[in-house]
Amino acid sequence: MTRFLSMLFSIFMFFFSWLIPAETPGEKPFDPHIIEINGITYQNGFVPQDMHFNKKYDVDTVKPVYSQFALPEAINYYPFEDNWIVRGESTTWGTSAQSVVYCPVDEWEELHSYYADPNNYNYCFTVQIDFGNNTKYEIPDVDMEMFERIIQFDKDNGYGTNSSNKAETITLPISHDDNVRFYQYSKDGMFYNHTTEFTVYEGHVYYYRYSNMAVGQDEVAILPEEMENYILSLLEENDLCGYFE
Repeated sequence: MTRFLSMLFSIFMFFFSWLIPAETPGEKPFDPHIIEINGITYQNGFVPQDMHFNKKYDVDTVKPVYSQFALPEAINYYPFEDNWIVRGESTTWGTSAQSVVYCPVDEWEELHSYYADPNNYNYCFTVQIDFGNNTKYEIPDVDMEMFERIIQFDKDNGYGTNSSNKAETITLPISHDDNVRFYQYSKDGMFYNHTTEFTVYEGHVYYYRYSNMAVGQDEVAILPEEMENYILSLLEENDLCGYFE
């Protein structure tokens, strides 16, 4: 009986092996970070995480230079700037540019170093009062460490499935029509990063998470004191504190 089962298993494995596609000799495994087009190798990832495209680009008016066929549909690659490639997807222009923009591999190190250097960015914040227009204010002498902490606070406490909500939260009467947002723009005009809303209420700065319209309350996160003081100092320098009283 054991011998019969062993033979049956061998026969099964023989036929099963025909169902497994053989590897093509010399074929490289698919790497989503590297692609070769017209003899040039391109690589993504040189832009920091969470950077967005600052330039308008309409893929509907440009022909793809390469199409990669994969179910359920083809992935198109388009020329971008002088010698970059961008992978066209339905969410490309509203999400992080890190994974969808490619540069020639021989430029990767130089570009990665450029975009990793905080000195190659301009910094500012915008203020919106009573659902009016956003007014931009430059931060010429930015406290780099504090700005990075503000960016990280936004990542840690934003409302959504990817946030860890590390800070203590409280509720306030709905007031998110007045808000402050922080931005950084690469000096070459290519990319930008930004936070969501901070709000000022009774002389204090909070991080806006979401509104519960049914009870007329906002949930907000409490900022570390030094971060709150820094934001208040920026508002004071631009004579904006009076708008939030």
